[in-house]
Amino acid sequence: MEYVLTKKEKSIVEAKVTIDGELWTKAQKKSFNKLAANLQIQGFRKGKVPADMAKKYIDPRKVLADSIDLVLQDGYSYVLNNEKELEVMAQPDVAVAEVNEEKLVVVYSLTVRPEVTLGQYKDLTIEKEAVEVTEEDVNAELAKIQDKNAELVASEEAVKMGDTVNLDFKGFVDGEAFEGGEAKGYDLVIGSGSFIPGFEEALVGVKPGESKDVNITFPENYVPALAGQKAVFKCTVNSIKTKVLPELNDELALDENIDGVSTLEELKAHLSSQIKARKERASEGAAYEKLVETIVTSSTLEIPEKLLNDDINAQLENLKERAKQQGITYEQYLQLTAQTEEELKAKLSENCERNLKTSFVFGKIAKDNNVTITNEDIDAEFAKIAESYKMDVETVKKALEGRVNELANNIFMSKIHDLLVNSNNIK
Repeated sequence: MEYVLTKKEKSIVEAKVTIDGELWTKAQKKSFNKLAANLQIQGFRKGKVPADMAKKYIDPRKVLADSIDLVLQDGYSYVLNNEKELEVMAQPDVAVAEVNEEKLVVVYSLTVRPEVTLGQYKDLTIEKEAVEVTEEDVNAELAKIQDKNAELVASEEAVKMGDTVNLDFKGFVDGEAFEGGEAKGYDLVIGSGSFIPGFEEALVGVKPGESKDVNITFPENYVPALAGQKAVFKCTVNSIKTKVLPELNDELALDENIDGVSTLEELKAHLSSQIKARKERASEGAAYEKLVETIVTSSTLEIPEKLLNDDINAQLENLKERAKQQGITYEQYLQLTAQTEEELKAKLSENCERNLKTSFVFGKIAKDNNVTITNEDIDAEFAKIAESYKMDVETVKKALEGRVNELANNIFMSKIHDLLVNSNNIK
């Protein structure tokens, strides 16, 4: 057996392999014997036809065709065993260039790891957004605490934004009730945006016990059966509850049960510290993303088409499965998201290409800087998780035995993050 390698565009290496000699002879013999074992002609039992006679009834082209399947893996393995540096990223495409009783010539199109020429990835200066905590930020958090501790009090006043309304409703299109358009005793927070645009606003001003016909038009990206259609909902408001907020005082601060917080001013200081930490994390995350984008954009490589297409198709199938789990078809998903299949595939292609490029750039950086994942790294991560959840390490290992690759990837990404952050100036 011998082969010739030829580099092609977009990370394709063609391996032209000649399979001959004993291997090819044995494959043909095995193929012939299998066909002969199933041969049945008059005067002989099945599988008992003499070889010389069987040759007259067995198509030699069929023998060759079946023999090819028997040796394809041998040819592929021979190349990989002799070319240790080839990093094949996908199943090869296979084409038969020549076949006869003396030899088989097969061309394996191998998708290999692309060659990456890194741009500058050290000593870059990236500016991150300065963090400032405003009075409005603190007041917004205080408002959330008030809302969390609010009471709902029965009201006889007309509905207003923010009220919780208990209502009965039934929807009609062209005078006919439609499926899923009816409910009794339904609690709806007015202004929550839970219902079709215009529905909640139309109930403002209605008093307990009153009824009202609410006219709406379903959005164009709604479920196909109702999209764009006009409807009338016959509504009756059974009761109204108004949200009463607690006062902003020391008592509210104590109710939060935060260590070291017993007054409103201490609560404000605590919230300010939390907001600052959150904004710092967001600022650092955005700066890191900008750093990665700068590095990846300045690097040069060609993404293998097969890898990109496989990635797009996998994402597409995953999306279809999620739509199915949500009870809608793929076509309905496209309508609900107001996009064509071509537009969706274009977005997926852009995302997949960016992710693949980033992955290969990170791989090259890791190789150049001897970044590796060891068994000790994995064990340390298991120990960290065990300590975090107050569990035995062996229990954690057993629970996560199917996710070791995911764990290793997280460790790898963390090491790359640290390397890049420490090698550049983020200020």
